[in-house]
Amino acid sequence: MQSIIAQLSEHGIRLPETFGNYKLLSWNVEPPRKRSWLQQYYLVVALAVMLTLLLLVAALGIFLILKNREEIVHSYKPVDVVVPEQELQPL
Repeated sequence: MQSIIAQLSEHGIRLPETFGNYKLLSWNVEPPRKRSWLQQYYLVVALAVMLTLLLLVAALGIFLILKNREEIVHSYKPVDVVVPEQELQPL
């Protein structure tokens, strides 16, 4: 960074004519700003949220599949049980 500024101040860099003449009067180098915790770990937080959502959807899917299997297994009824269609017979 400082080498670029030094070259600009000593006219070591030639800019195209469309930029016109330049004269560097003074320069000041500042350290980069401190980033907040969220700005530093934005990608990690986003991946953690996506992974959590994926695990929740997978757990819900497994729960629904297992619940459906239980209903299929317990759908058998003994032969002598009265089913709702047999209760209302025509007179």
